[in-house]
Amino acid sequence: MQIELPENSVFVHGEELKTNSLKVAGAFGKKHFHVMRDIKNITAQLPDSFIQSNFGLVEYIDGKGQLRPMYEMTKDGFMLLVMGYNTEQAMQIKVAYIKEFNCMQSMLNNPNTLIMTKLLAVLEAEKQSFAKASLAGKILRKRQTEKLINQAKITSYIQQLQPLLNKFEALGD
Repeated sequence: MQIELPENSVFVHGEELKTNSLKVAGAFGKKHFHVMRDIKNITAQLPDSFIQSNFGLVEYIDGKGQLRPMYEMTKDGFMLLVMGYNTEQAMQIKVAYIKEFNCMQSMLNNPNTLIMTKLLAVLEAEKQSFAKASLAGKILRKRQTEKLINQAKITSYIQQLQPLLNKFEALGD
């Protein structure tokens, strides 16, 4: 049985090879929040130095355009996470991931592909940055509209209360 991993299941981030909790969830047929829970349970038992070197909490934009948390992890972090996934299919998926990590490492070590790999990493970072900026722009436009509506309501309510405030002011004199 040939295992198909998610597209770009292993990627270059900086000069490190990584995968992320979304791709692991997809490969193993798990819900993302279960993989996130597994990572949190594992990292609760690890020294901070290992966590910082092998797991990074980042954000991604989901299908609804909202920012959501996910973990990026190194090969070591991945191996630690999936040690507990024990089905026969899980073993095949682990082997496929290990092969993918090793293949990507060979490419990364090749000077001819190093620049291309760095270019792809920067293009992916730019794509994520653009998506976040687009989301921020949508939020800002919504805020501008809400601000105008709220200011109009505030002005209206103050105008409605003004006669009452004038009466209190007259009583105080």
